[in-house]
Amino acid sequence: MSAHQMVDGSPTNSIATGTSFQLGNFLSTAASSGYFAGLPTQFLGTLSFTTTSGSSFAFGNGTFETFVSSSITTVVNSPGNRQFLISDLYTAGSFNPSLTPDPTTASINLIFSQTPVNTGLISASATMSIPFAPVPEPSTLAIAGAGLAGVAGLDVRRRRRRRMASDAAREMTAQRAGGAADDSSATVTS
Repeated sequence: MSAHQMVDGSPTNSIATGTSFQLGNFLSTAASSGYFAGLPTQFLGTLSFTTTSGSSFAFGNGTFETFVSSSITTVVNSPGNRQFLISDLYTAGSFNPSLTPDPTTASINLIFSQTPVNTGLISASATMSIPFAPVPEPSTLAIAGAGLAGVAGLDVRRRRRRRMASDAAREMTAQRAGGAADDSSATVTS
């Protein structure tokens, strides 16, 4: 999905502080996989919503049918970028009426970008997921990354210990073989 939009009535107001968003020419693009595979581009018109009302995000047509939100959550709000997770129910349209259950839970990951930050033109993109697919928070991703790094570190340590043990065993074997061949070099202490 893509759109041209305005924030608080202007195409250059800051996305970081905006509460009222208007997406002009909201449309779906063709998908090659998933539930919407084969759906031709759908022009869904102008969509307006406010971040202060969880149920203000709604769109649809007869082919695509409808999506109506129950929650709008800001996931990322950094300079020049703002991301929302919008969730609730999607009702199937005539394109694929076999959705079970119908309606079903769904989510939209809506991302706004602004260049230059706080004063520039605003662009947006969105991805709809059925079933509901929450976007992990940055702290969750950081914890997962730290866990993977820890596992990798343990694997490196384990391999290093195995290599050291193997090297030590080879050295002892070489010393024994060398000692048996030349008994004159043995030192005995008491």
